[in-house]
This record gives sequence, structure tokens and C-alpha cells, in this order.
Amino acid sequence: VDKETTERYKNKRAWEYDVLSQGYRYHMTNILASVGISQIKRVVEFIDSRVRVCTAYTEAFSGLKGVITPSTDYVGVSPFIYSLRVPENLRAGLIEHLGGLGIDTGIHFIPVHEHTFYPNARRGGMEVTDRVTKQVVTLPLHSNMRPDFVERVIEGVTGYFS
Repeated sequence: VDKETTERYKNKRAWEYDVLSQGYRYHMTNILASVGISQIKRVVEFIDSRVRVCTAYTEAFSGLKGVITPSTDYVGVSPFIYSLRVPENLRAGLIEHLGGLGIDTGIHFIPVHEHTFYPNARRGGMEVTDRVTKQVVTLPLHSNMRPDFVERVIEGVTGYFS
């Protein structure tokens, strides 16, 4: 990746990056491994809390005009992000609106064919991919989110579209 994570998050367009070469992530230390082992004991709690947030988001946003929510019941799913699709011409405004409320957002997926490292990737005939990646925005999701913060995110999104 052409920008370190800390550098990407110093500006408003943190999701913009390019993949220049193959890379690996070998960041685990013994201390982090021990923390990970202790956290595994709480995995059901963490997954259940994330599913509750995702379900609350979907229920709150499903009636918003032009907004597309994930179509899943989260059975057998361990959500790590919550992606919402909004009309392309409204995405930047939503991100700015939520940022003004102190709510971080992200755009987690850039299509492979847009990265330098994949010059031979298929380029044409991907209208759906190209459309969706211009619509998607990710909302805050982490284990054991406080209900008042979940409500703040919901009010921020619904407030923008009302």
C-alpha cells in the first residue's frame, strides 16, 4: 500500500490508497498473541454485540429513500464492518455531515482493477462493481458499542436523509 495507515487517516480522504506490490502482515507479537487468546474467550459476546448494532442500523435505515442496507439476517455471520449504500451524489455530503457530528466513516473497498499492482485485472464489463464502490460507506462498528453511540450514528444518518 502506498500510504501507511496513520498517514491515510490524517486527511479527509483516508480511504484513498493504491496497492503497488505484494505485501504481508506479520505484526503479531507475543503480548498481542496473549491478548488475542484472552479475547477469544469472549468471541460470542463480541459477535452478538456487533450483530445487535448491525440489526439496529438496518432497521433504522431500511426506510430511507435511496439507501440500500445489507440484506442478511446475520445468522452465521461475524460482522466486522457495516456498509451502507447511498446515492453516489450524496455520499461525500453524508461523510462530511457525520464527520461534523464526530462520527467517523470509511470506504473500505477499492476495486482490485483500480490498483497499480493488478495491471492485468479485468477492466471492462464491471458496471455493478464500479457503481457500488461509488455508493458504499462504512459506519462505526465495534464490539460492545454503547447504545447512546449507536443511537448517535442512527440519528446522524437519518437526520441527513430527512
